[in-house]
Amino acid sequence: MFQYWDIVGTLACLALNLYLFRKHAYWTSRSVPFRQPGFLYGNTKAMGRTEQVGKFFQSFYTDLKGLNPLVGMYHYLRPIALITDLGFVKRILEVDFECFQGRGSYCDEKVDSLSGRLYNLVGDRWNKIHNIIAPMFGGNNLKTMFSMLLTSGKHLRDQLGDKVEAGKEIEIKNWLKQYIPDLMAKSYLGVDIQLKTISRQEKFKGFLMNYMSKLARILRISEFKPEVSKHFLKLISAETESRSKNNIRKDDFLDMLIQQLDPNESKEGQLSFNELAAQAFGFYYAGLETCPALLTWTLYELSNAQVMQKKARQHVKTALAKFNGEICFDSISAMTYLDQIVNESLRKYPPIPVLIRETTKNYQIPNTTTTLEAGTPIYIPVYAIHHDPELYPTPEKFNPERFSMNAKREPYTWIPFGEGPRACLGKQLSIMQAKIVLAYLLINFRFSIGKKCSMPLQVDVTSFVLTPKNLWLKVERI
Repeated sequence: MFQYWDIVGTLACLALNLYLFRKHAYWTSRSVPFRQPGFLYGNTKAMGRTEQVGKFFQSFYTDLKGLNPLVGMYHYLRPIALITDLGFVKRILEVDFECFQGRGSYCDEKVDSLSGRLYNLVGDRWNKIHNIIAPMFGGNNLKTMFSMLLTSGKHLRDQLGDKVEAGKEIEIKNWLKQYIPDLMAKSYLGVDIQLKTISRQEKFKGFLMNYMSKLARILRISEFKPEVSKHFLKLISAETESRSKNNIRKDDFLDMLIQQLDPNESKEGQLSFNELAAQAFGFYYAGLETCPALLTWTLYELSNAQVMQKKARQHVKTALAKFNGEICFDSISAMTYLDQIVNESLRKYPPIPVLIRETTKNYQIPNTTTTLEAGTPIYIPVYAIHHDPELYPTPEKFNPERFSMNAKREPYTWIPFGEGPRACLGKQLSIMQAKIVLAYLLINFRFSIGKKCSMPLQVDVTSFVLTPKNLWLKVERI
């Protein structure tokens, strides 16, 4: 009896090892350089546990760059292509975009309509929504939405003013995370979200969505907890109905979406209510963590370099003096040194440290015999590219002069918003928002590193968005 089960156990172990060997032979069979994967976890055991995502992929990029346009790795049993060549980055994001439309994100609009935001869509669905909302982020609409950004900046200034007490330090990261989402919701959508957090599903359900999406759809798993979707849909429905009935215009993002709304869902090239709500949510969700992270890192660098902070403050004052001391669209546009600071912050601390794409069809890598199968995840290591000393000498130094008018950079070496057709539509809006907030804060407050701040600043390794664990600053009124 025991011999029988010994044999069964041995055969089962052999079968499992053979299965794992075949799964981990994907890159070997394609003659692609790779790191030897570990048992079950593949290469990614440390990712999000002991190493932040950006730093994690940087080590692979640094060690294997130059061997091939891409290098192979494994997330559990799934093969991942990590791109190490800028020419191939261009092909993925722009030249051969049609082959890399996917982001590998979970989407089931039948279960949760909010999952139908532009970020998750591919093919005809992506084309339809993209063609409708892309024009909303054009130059004229930026001017239209400027007033709401201005209101947001004023509120943030006032909130910080209320918090400042002589000699006391402020934990600026969590303060920004507390106030910016509410201000974004009120300024862009005209609603008060009233949610402490946007709760995603539990880890097990998240695992199913990421690695067993067919089973997740059968089980009708939604990306976010049902109460989140229900609450947001109710808010947007009430706000949309109120504006339509009372002919209210607020010149915000929701207004632009409402103009494209077809309540009867009978017209081509217009939005159903669920599509409208999904895009409103996507716009809000995209900045939920990234905007606070950008401002946190920027204030950290300015606090750590008082000469630079003083120069930035004087630059803001000089620009304002040309426009009667008023923060307006033209004065913000004239603050070119703030552009340099924000761009350098996005280089050194890209909020999204890795761009994820997925092959939507089989793709043969040019000048090679290697073919990537449809559904292969493609990772572009933004953080690693931004910290490559061959592209940016002394990459750990915060130097806004890298982005002066006379500075030259190779294409695709600065990609915090991506590039090509699937680049972030809110790029200019995000930069303008950051400049407005910084302008208000710099002319009203002086920032310095607090005594409670642990140096060097520790990164939150568990967060996909690149953000510090905390940041204590001493804030003084000017």
